[in-house]
Amino acid sequence: MATRNSTLWPTEQQRHLMRASLLDGDAALPAFRTWKECTVFDDIDSASFRVLPLLRWNLRRLGVDDPLMARLDSVSRYLLVETTMKLESLRKLVEALADAGIPRMLLKGAATGQRYYPGVFLRTMSDCDVLVPRHQAEEGLRALTARGWRMHDADAAPIYHSRTLWIPPFQQMEFDYHWASSEQSTVRDDRVAWEEAELFEFRGVQCNAMCVEDEIIHACRHGLSWSPMPPFRWLLDCAIIVRARNGMIDWDKLAKRARDGEATLCVRRSLEWIRRELNSPVPAEALQKLREQGTTRRERRTYVLKTKAKHWTDFARLFYEYLDRELPPWQWPLHPRRVMNHFAAHFNLPDHADILRYTACHLRQLAEAAGRTGLSDLLEIVALKLGCKPMSNKLLPVGFTGVVDEPSGLCWPRRKIRLQGFVFTHDGTPQPPMRVTHEGRVLAGFNGGMLRPDIAEIELWKSFPSTLKSGFMALFNLPSRKCKLLIEYRREDNWLPMFDVLIGCDESYTGFPAMYEWPFQMRLNDPANERFLGPGWSMPESSGRWSDGPRAELKFSLPDVRLVTMSMCLSPFLVPGKHETQRVVISLNGRRIGTLKLNKNSLWIQKVRLPRRAVADNNTLVFEFPDAAIPSSLGVSNDPRQLGISVEWIEFHETGAKRLPGNVQALKAT
Repeated sequence: MATRNSTLWPTEQQRHLMRASLLDGDAALPAFRTWKECTVFDDIDSASFRVLPLLRWNLRRLGVDDPLMARLDSVSRYLLVETTMKLESLRKLVEALADAGIPRMLLKGAATGQRYYPGVFLRTMSDCDVLVPRHQAEEGLRALTARGWRMHDADAAPIYHSRTLWIPPFQQMEFDYHWASSEQSTVRDDRVAWEEAELFEFRGVQCNAMCVEDEIIHACRHGLSWSPMPPFRWLLDCAIIVRARNGMIDWDKLAKRARDGEATLCVRRSLEWIRRELNSPVPAEALQKLREQGTTRRERRTYVLKTKAKHWTDFARLFYEYLDRELPPWQWPLHPRRVMNHFAAHFNLPDHADILRYTACHLRQLAEAAGRTGLSDLLEIVALKLGCKPMSNKLLPVGFTGVVDEPSGLCWPRRKIRLQGFVFTHDGTPQPPMRVTHEGRVLAGFNGGMLRPDIAEIELWKSFPSTLKSGFMALFNLPSRKCKLLIEYRREDNWLPMFDVLIGCDESYTGFPAMYEWPFQMRLNDPANERFLGPGWSMPESSGRWSDGPRAELKFSLPDVRLVTMSMCLSPFLVPGKHETQRVVISLNGRRIGTLKLNKNSLWIQKVRLPRRAVADNNTLVFEFPDAAIPSSLGVSNDPRQLGISVEWIEFHETGAKRLPGNVQALKAT
């Protein structure tokens, strides 16, 4: 399946980067040259960005002198500081656990970077992970809380295998506190991991780490999973562990542990890949043993679910398989709280009863999408009987792309809703912390998104299932009445508005923002006016906003029906000698009211009288662009948008009334 392959294993570009970062001269230098030719350094993906210190180290080792080395030096210095801060904070965390007498084990990058990489700062980390025994998890949390460690607001709900901690003032620096090594591990898996653990000294504190065989299995099990952007560092970890041990690994023990942990397929496919692509010294006999040993039907089902793009039903099936390893379904009636905790935690539903509502709402979504109206109506009745209520919502974006998703048209008794979407930063800075507030009261806090628009293909993520669009997620109780929630992000010490969401408990809200002031002027680059914009508009710019596509919409409601004139300040997209005319067809509520023909590349002031019969309480104004064109196809720039007109402002006023002061009235199309 093409989609699965493209988002599971490293891309061709990432493969060249890995070879350049690991191999010796004859193989590394051609890979580096190929990677450099096919990479725009400023647009490098986040996973590749964190491998650049290792690339720099390998190129320095090989004596490479290249103009790109200066940028690699800069990136490495930045990541060196970041990694140093994280490791120092991790030292404080494990030191607090040691003082409390609680065993601790470092996981993933925190362990492999210290034990196997040629330099401790060459294994960068987005977060650090530490594991404690399950029966001492609460004791450890109390000890850390006493030392000043905190949990994010959104992490107050019960989490099945870990909590995310931070210590002031470094809220962006996250540490995962585990009492299960992964969401797939059982009590038996972790007990054996503790029994086989190896001691090492981490910055003056004695810590445990998994034995080398368990380290490889853990990396493969955790890393081999479908992702919109393949992280691929788990393959680098495996390759470096194998190379650091020079192949001196108990491969029979590894095969047995993989079979016991139902991870044979993950481990075999991963080791085959690093042997083939990175020349890792993995013996053919070890791979043959992994091929010959059997796999269970549950392991094969889990592997298929992990390696494909997932709908919420796939996640439910995957969580079922995880629980089945430790608690067979026939025992579920004997342990109802444990079962409910498992699914509620994985789906971020702190209330057990919400699992039924969650399922009913999602099944209704599926039935509605499949056109099965009768089943959809029946499921809506079921959801309402379970305590859901009708609701409406409207997202008012400000420099943001996202959705209000859960539960889509139905609201749970305490009006819980999941807000999800991507947050983009255009300057490449780390994603900021965010919070949801209502009338000054903080409802939830959470950390930032995952992608930047200059890295991700915008059209690509639109095709992702909604569950995988979550650059952030917040789950909180809403006020009982119609309300507006404000989402803010933090820059330095200030909280700045990002976007707001209107939530209503009745179906009367139409999503048509009102023009309360009259006459009304709408500057299209003003974030406050984005609530009037429908589809077909691009991002705001300094002088206005471009249409993007064959049509663009405005939605608004008027205080009362009146004789209305619309004035517009706009400029067309024209290219002399190639594209010399731009037509704009204007319709109001499905009724065509006029056509503009623009043939000069300058600012135009246009007036259009809106017919009284076409004006309603709630209005949709449509601009169609038969001559919209793509600049890149005309060879004038690399802009991929389909441009029609750039609009500086639109003004609505009563016919015959004076216009608002401050507009440039002397402008003419010349």
